[in-house]
Amino acid sequence: MRKLYDLLTSSFLARYVFLLTLLISVVTLFGNIELSDFPKKIFFVKVGLVFFVPLLFNVCFEILSRHVNMYSKDFGDILNILNHRFGSQISLRTLDERAFDYIHKYELIYRQDQLDFAGSLDYHSFRQLKGKNISKDISSFLIYTESSDIPIAFDDMNITAQNNISKRTLVVECLHSTSEKRLQHTFKINFDTPIAPNEEFDISYSITIPNELSVYDKKKEIQSISLVRIKHPVEKLIFNICLDFEPRAVKAYSRKNGNGLKEIGHAQTSQYIPTTDLQKLYNISWGKNTPYIIETEVNNPSQDQYIIQFIK
Repeated sequence: MRKLYDLLTSSFLARYVFLLTLLISVVTLFGNIELSDFPKKIFFVKVGLVFFVPLLFNVCFEILSRHVNMYSKDFGDILNILNHRFGSQISLRTLDERAFDYIHKYELIYRQDQLDFAGSLDYHSFRQLKGKNISKDISSFLIYTESSDIPIAFDDMNITAQNNISKRTLVVECLHSTSEKRLQHTFKINFDTPIAPNEEFDISYSITIPNELSVYDKKKEIQSISLVRIKHPVEKLIFNICLDFEPRAVKAYSRKNGNGLKEIGHAQTSQYIPTTDLQKLYNISWGKNTPYIIETEVNNPSQDQYIIQFIK
């Protein structure tokens, strides 16, 4: 029932078909349309109303839901930031069909952004992808898409990957021109050994984008993660942000394409001390500043995008 509810509230076409089917069932039950009226004008009016009424209700619902989503809470502030962050906008879209993952089911998607505004202004982040090959064929790679806020060539980014089980370095390949400056990059992370059907994998990779933080507002900013290219349900999402200061306020949101924002209460802030092997492996130098971490954890995430807002 929950999946049906999410479908009906997120898809205009699904709602229309549902309402149309319901109305046709009611009309059929009570026999308001008589075939004997054909081809009289009244017959076409009644048939037209059957198709028009669900459309009218659907349009009204769409207008009302957008109004409620946008104005029942004060989302103007974060919407303004989202509208000016190219990376967050385009992360919900892709022009490369190869970027969609239909063959892996993810047990864990872990992302930790490390933002040192007092340092080099480079964007540092690392990810852990843990799951299983649920296809009938061997899988030899994962495909990931990274969206940035400044145009940059793939050659100017630094990406390193490893198999967390064997500790072997993995080969990363760009799927487009490596010298062209782009806002979105799609790349392939090759397994060191191909993954058989039903076999599990556990990999991680780090990414550095030079000067990315130069377009950020360190006083009030957001980071987001998009799940739209992952086509099977994710069991757990962990999304963290490390900062070179302690934020005074933190908010977490979820968003489904075209269906507005929803505030969620999953964000916790504390002083950052690397404890896990991956946090220690991918940790950056924080200089004299004391880093803090914003931690979010979502079980069975069903939205397209998750957003963390922090205020200094």
